[in-house]
Amino acid sequence: KNNPLEFMNFNADLKIHDRDITLAGFRGMAGKSDFEIDGELQNAVACLFAPSSRMSADIRFYSRNIDVNELLTNQAKEKTGDSSSSFPFPFNTCKLDLSIGNLKYKKFEASRINGLMETKDHSIKSSGITFNSMDGTVNLRGSVDVSTGSTSSVGDSLMISCEAKIKKLDIKKLFDAFDNFGQNILLDKHIKGLVT
Repeated sequence: KNNPLEFMNFNADLKIHDRDITLAGFRGMAGKSDFEIDGELQNAVACLFAPSSRMSADIRFYSRNIDVNELLTNQAKEKTGDSSSSFPFPFNTCKLDLSIGNLKYKKFEASRINGLMETKDHSIKSSGITFNSMDGTVNLRGSVDVSTGSTSSVGDSLMISCEAKIKKLDIKKLFDAFDNFGQNILLDKHIKGLVT
């Protein structure tokens, strides 16, 4: 409703077997962003008729370009009466194989993003995600946990564990991309060099 994004070229080949759905070539565009998804959704049919049901997924996600700024434009204009972050999460587990050509979020830009992620209830783990950004390369591995101890809701805090291997990142561009990390003592205009 009132969404300024143009959605087009949506297409998918769906196969339903018992309670499972197989996706082949589920693709489309939302504004400047495109996607293509293949994979298996186990117990997905049950979730359609019983929202409290849970499903598992094994998904391959491909995109040439993701513009998060554009995708979130409409959300920034909307207001919600309840700011609670509690909501049902449909996946017991989800394995995600990512391949994204270019991604933009605020000032941050990255290219050649590849990696594997796995979610279980409200935790997200990755054994390795690589990408190019700020004239260098990054290899990340770690986890994010937003659970409350319940398997049906998200908590108000994050537990983050991360290990990064960085090669030849331009530190001036790094500080600029993340708005000087919210401080005004050491600014991007004061520094130069490479982070390795």
